Amino acid sequence: MNSQTFSAHIGGRDYTLSAQGDVERLRRIADYLDRKMSEASMHTQMSGEIAAVIAGLSVTEELFNAKDEAQRLRNQLYEMARSTSEKGASRDA
Repeated sequence: MNSQTFSAHIGGRDYTLSAQGDVERLRRIADYLDRKMSEASMHTQMSGEIAAVIAGLSVTEELFNAKDEAQRLRNQLYEMARSTSEKGASRDA
């Protein structure tokens, strides 16, 4: 698969990034990170490094919350499938 390069502005700096596949998706990810870094440094004057760490923590918290929710939904789906299976088995008996 061919790599495509594009420019992204993150945390006040321009980067040339390379992507295989969906360049627009990576562009949206870069824009999202830039917004998170802007939010992190909005209320105080902090270095880019500290803003990046705070933005990284914020994005990681979102990731963990999404993973927890996905696991909760998988468990719920499993329980529903098990319950449906048990009801079907009791009808067959």
